Amino acid sequence: MTRLSRFFTAITLTLLIVACSQQPAKTTQQQSAEPIPQQWSITAKLGIRTADDSGSVTVKWQQDFQHYQIQISGPLGQRNAKINGNHQAIMIERPNHPTMYSSDPETLLLDTFQWPLPLKHLSYWVRGLPSPHLAQAQYQYATTGALERLTQSGWELQYDRYRQTQQWLMPGRVKASRGDLRLTLVIRQWQF
Repeated sequence: MTRLSRFFTAITLTLLIVACSQQPAKTTQQQSAEPIPQQWSITAKLGIRTADDSGSVTVKWQQDFQHYQIQISGPLGQRNAKINGNHQAIMIERPNHPTMYSSDPETLLLDTFQWPLPLKHLSYWVRGLPSPHLAQAQYQYATTGALERLTQSGWELQYDRYRQTQQWLMPGRVKASRGDLRLTLVIRQWQF
């Protein structure tokens, strides 16, 4: 090997090493092949605890991009409701109650159930994703790429019991807390 070819080999190797070392490090979340779909459904149990009350309901939630349909059923028919809406409007139907409409989903949920639930963000949070509608988020990922902890808009969320659903690793339990409100969503089934 001539002196000139050794020089070009050394330069080429140096450039390769520098180029590889300057590539941004990918998190395991970024390495997933496909984004989690925006059309999905879950069957789950939701435990709710406030300073004054606690209870649980069964939840069947269908999300079709921005539109959601959520059926809630409680023991002995208590808290039964069907919720339809999107980020701009909501309709709540309950047995023996007039149908309620609002352009403010969070306020209507609070007035109806005394639950301050941020529906606009929940459709992301339940899938283990930070909400893109909020500017700041603090999060921690496991080595598998699964979200373990998330803090957004004053909410603290913890994720565990992940399981493979088709090609996605989806949370089986989400714990959320804000002030005196504690929510535990145990997801029995994911469908895409």
